[in-house]
Amino acid sequence: MMRVLIVEDETAAAENLEYLLRKADPDIEVAANTESVEQTARWLSENTVDLIFMDIHLSDGSAFSLFDSVDVKTPIIFTTAYDRYALDAFKVNSIDYLLIPFAVILSVPFGLAGSFLLAWTFGLENNIYMQTGVIMLIGLLAKTAILITEYAVEAHRQGNDIKKSALLAARHRLRPIIMTSATMILGLLPMIFATGVGSNGSKSLAVGVIGGMIFGTMALLFITPILFTQQKQKGMG
Repeated sequence: MMRVLIVEDETAAAENLEYLLRKADPDIEVAANTESVEQTARWLSENTVDLIFMDIHLSDGSAFSLFDSVDVKTPIIFTTAYDRYALDAFKVNSIDYLLIPFAVILSVPFGLAGSFLLAWTFGLENNIYMQTGVIMLIGLLAKTAILITEYAVEAHRQGNDIKKSALLAARHRLRPIIMTSATMILGLLPMIFATGVGSNGSKSLAVGVIGGMIFGTMALLFITPILFTQQKQKGMG
């Protein structure tokens, strides 16, 4: 059974919403109906629900002021006829962090550029061996970039500003990134000097991954935090 809270200061609208909810799912339990920011804050400090339906304009002000006094973890569906509040509603509970994946996506091309640049330096072709290495490289760089941005998000939620959160994330992930990159580079290095049958494939794979790891590591430590900062500021703008 799902328990919901309705935050609405107009009785008719609250009753209509409750009717629609029960019509959609008779098992839904409306735990309470609050009419003001103060009343809602007091109720949430003592109770929990699975979902909140919230109007923007309440009897004592804007519903967004609630989040300055209460840490609301419950998913919220805003019920308002004013589309100008869409962006503000989009940011509640850090939903604006949906923009953050762009910081991950945009950092991967630096690693790819390193792969092709080093392959061009060695005079190697973009063959199936190199492409296999590039696929592995994309996964590794994306995973590491996700860890950086997730740490930065958590640091920001704890009250740090955006730039400090990005710096903390880069500092915290520095050693794991360096250790991972160095291990992979040193492990693949002998393949560059391979001879005999299949040596061209070994060289292509090793050169592609090593070049990508070198450039990708620099991007993860410097570019990803910058992209995180820029994307977060755009999300707040």
